[in-house]
Amino acid sequence: MYNGFPSTISEVNWSAPNAYRADFPLTAAAYGSLQGTDGIFFFAASTIGWQVYDGKFSVQVPVIYTQMALGAYIYRNNLISEGNFVVTVANTVRFCLFLYFLSLVLFCFLFIFLVFLFAFFFSFFLFFFLFPFLCSLRFLLSFFLLFSHTCFLQYDNFVNLQMPPFANQNFTALRAAGVAAGANITDVTGIDPLAFYVGKVEVDINVGGSSWVTELSPYIDRTAQTVSSNTGQLNWDWK
Repeated sequence: MYNGFPSTISEVNWSAPNAYRADFPLTAAAYGSLQGTDGIFFFAASTIGWQVYDGKFSVQVPVIYTQMALGAYIYRNNLISEGNFVVTVANTVRFCLFLYFLSLVLFCFLFIFLVFLFAFFFSFFLFFFLFPFLCSLRFLLSFFLLFSHTCFLQYDNFVNLQMPPFANQNFTALRAAGVAAGANITDVTGIDPLAFYVGKVEVDINVGGSSWVTELSPYIDRTAQTVSSNTGQLNWDWK
């Protein structure tokens, strides 16, 4: 969720082969409701009725399609309540404007470089058209990715900006001694991936503000391999 605006998942699937695909529609309905997601789009419907073959992204197959009606009923009738917020990630307007400006500069650089590249190699196109052109694009793409990554890191180091936290690591600091259950932590350096199964996670883009995370240990038990929602309605045992 971003600044409280409507939020959708534009494409989702548990692609085959996956032994847990039967859990997919009801899981999406339950945790989409918990997060307050305003729309979920399943990828991909490719025909009218049933699909003849079960492909990598098939949803019109018995293991998934037969549960869509039940999942829709749960989701549309709000049988699972929205959770309370457990994570707020604050990004400043300054940081977002910098990303926009950097993208614009890199786009202009890429356009000028492409024009120069086209003019420089124009005389060779009559003799070597396809191969040099593809090689040039491959080099240009690699150079662009390297330049953009390096430029961002250099700017980040220069102004000492903090990169926004991502959900790519276990936030073990939440279980540090002395943190009371239900308390908030403002030193947000990462997001526990299981936080999304506890309650709502939002991104707040504004002039000021700070990031915070609710202490999650009352809801997450990694020893027992369970995670519960702060609504008390959902409990996931992933053993």
